[in-house]
This record gives sequence, structure tokens and C-alpha cells, in this order.
Amino acid sequence: MHQDEKGNWVPNYVIKSPRECKSIVVKPEDLKYRVLMIHKDKKDLRGTNILKYIREGEHKGYHLRPTCASRERWYDLREKKPGSIGWPYMLRERIFAPFNPNFYFLDCEFFDLYPRFLPITMLGILNSSSFGLIVEILSRSYGGGGGPLKIQVYELMGMPMPDPIKVSNTLKDKLEKTSLKISKRPISDIFSELGASSSEEVSLDKVKPDRRELDKILMGEILGLTDEDQLEVYRAVVDLVKSRIEKAKSFGKRRKTKEGIDIDLLVKTVMDKLGEDTLGKFYQGKILSHKPLRTRNLPKVSGKVKLEQELFGWRLSSGRERMDCTSEMEARYLKVWLEAGVETIKIPKDEDYLKEIIPELEDLKRRTDEVFEDYLGSILDSKLRQRLLHQLWQEVVK
Repeated sequence: MHQDEKGNWVPNYVIKSPRECKSIVVKPEDLKYRVLMIHKDKKDLRGTNILKYIREGEHKGYHLRPTCASRERWYDLREKKPGSIGWPYMLRERIFAPFNPNFYFLDCEFFDLYPRFLPITMLGILNSSSFGLIVEILSRSYGGGGGPLKIQVYELMGMPMPDPIKVSNTLKDKLEKTSLKISKRPISDIFSELGASSSEEVSLDKVKPDRRELDKILMGEILGLTDEDQLEVYRAVVDLVKSRIEKAKSFGKRRKTKEGIDIDLLVKTVMDKLGEDTLGKFYQGKILSHKPLRTRNLPKVSGKVKLEQELFGWRLSSGRERMDCTSEMEARYLKVWLEAGVETIKIPKDEDYLKEIIPELEDLKRRTDEVFEDYLGSILDSKLRQRLLHQLWQEVVK
């Protein structure tokens, strides 16, 4: 639990992805992750379950991971004040800023925004169609090939917008009431919000009523745009988003599946999310640098890999394939690489060293699985999903 600005205690939910934000207002029922914030030394935690939790993490080798090891206290994520508004690091067809009134923690997929004055007025501006146009014009397409918009902090800070303080009290009230109204419903992609998939289809009466009400206040009453000017804004937003998406589809067309997924873009996005802590980097740094080593050839898995203790040792199995191991540590080590689709692997002969590195390796594998699930979980086609998994594992282990 942590305290919000009013001193109320709030659960330590963490918002990991824009996909968790169904509506503009962040709702706890849409969030499935929590984070434990610990800011004390271990000596000050004696006799607590939290210290047991930290010790368990150390037993599993979490404290050896590069990111954790670089901290003064490996488990301390530092004091952080969540922002009342979030801005997604990458935007696709949904262009929106989630409102975080309960001050839940935001993961690295978001920037925390801390409006000093008039947060609801600011929320309305950030979620307006006119600001969506500014974002499309001033942001960069991810990887240079279209697709998601990737926005840096300095870019967001430099984007022009109306000054909320200079807006009249009457218009502030109208803007805030409409902002709260639109924030209660699920927020859709820009084409659904504007009721048009091309600029030719755009008309004022097709825009969702609450969005139209918000835009009329901001574009018409605050910025002084005529109805025809506002139509041009809508047309430009639709054109730019559509052009960005179509460019992404044509970029690297040979690698695109018939289902419409740009594999190159997906792989790059997932690898950026994983960062530098990959199985391949672990293998280079912790295995190949350690001597002596021995080599084992691994079978091709055809299903879930099971680890079982037999009468004379340990065994890995997948479908009809069987693999005997001399120890539990060897079996756990090989299980990771079997599931990653590796055909040949080096193993440290030093059993004590193997025992030391296994927790970090398994934790790295779990984290990789979680990231893959975040990005591939919505793909229902099992063959396509396996194809993408195979390619991602090839990238992760190399």
C-alpha cells in the first residue's frame, strides 16, 4: 500500500500496458499486477515476512541480475510518486492519455505526468482529437517503418497545447464535465472514435457524441476553429494514422503473414521490451566464459517439457522424447534450453557453479515467457503463434 496526495492508502497496483486501460480512467479491476515497495535495509526488517520474501528472492538469484545488482538495495525500486495522468511510450491506433486518480504505479510503458494545476482540464486537452493530430505530426514512427509512434519525454514536453490557466472558468467547467463523461466508457481506436476509416468518410455527425462534444469545446470555443476547420483536423488524423499503419504493413512485406502481422516489427518491439537481459547474453557471459564445459545435444520438443525424478537420476520428457540427466541441477539447466528450442548446449562441469546460476537463469526464462505472453497472448491462431514464438526464441538465445 502507498498513500495518495490526500493521504489515503492505495493498493500497490502497477499499470504495465496501455492494453490494461480499457477506458481513460484506470480501474483497479482491469489491473492484474502489484508491486512490493520496500525502502528499508534488511537489518531494519528483522522478524518480518518481508525479510523472508527478500531472502527467498536471493535464494533464487534475483539479486544477481544486472538491474538489481546495480542498486544500493537490490530489492528497492526507490520512492516514486505516481502521476495523476499517464502517457503511453508507444501509441498505435488508440491515441489517449489514461487518468490515474488513484495514483497506481506506472510501468516503463508510460510516462508519469504531474499537472500542477487543473488536471481534469489537462486530461481533456490530451485526449482531444486535435492533440491527437499534433502527436501524429510531431512524433516518430517506431523503427522508421511505420507502425507504432514512439515518443520520448522531451518530444512530449515540446508539443504545443492550449494553456489551461488561460482558459475561461466557464469553458474549463464545460471541458472538465465532458472529459469526465468520455472517460467513463471504453476508449476505442481513432477510426471507431471518429466513425471513419478514410478521410472521405469523415463527417461531424459520425464522430462519437461525447468526443464530438469535447472537440467542439476545445477546437471550436477555445481554439476558434470553424466546423470546416474541425473537419480538416479529423480528416488529417484519419489520414495520418491510416498512412502510418499501411506503411507498417508494406514495410518488410516479405516477412508479413497473411493474418496481417508484421513479424519484423513485432520481433523488434518484443526484443526492445526485454532489453539486454536475454538468454543469449546470459549464455555468453555466465556459461561460455566458465571452464571446463561439456556439450550435450538436445532433442526437438513436441509439447510441454516435464522434469521428473527417476530411481537413478532425473529425466526430462516431451512427447515421446526422453533425456536422462545426472542431477537435478543439470535437468533444470537443460529444461530452460529445451523450452527455448536450442539444439546443442554447453554445460559447466562444476556442479556448485551450476547450482549458483540456475536461479538467475530460470528467473530470466520466466521473465521472457511473461513478455512473450504479453505480446502474443491475443493471437488465437496456434500455428501463427508457434511460428512467432520460434522466431522470438531464435532472437533471444543468439
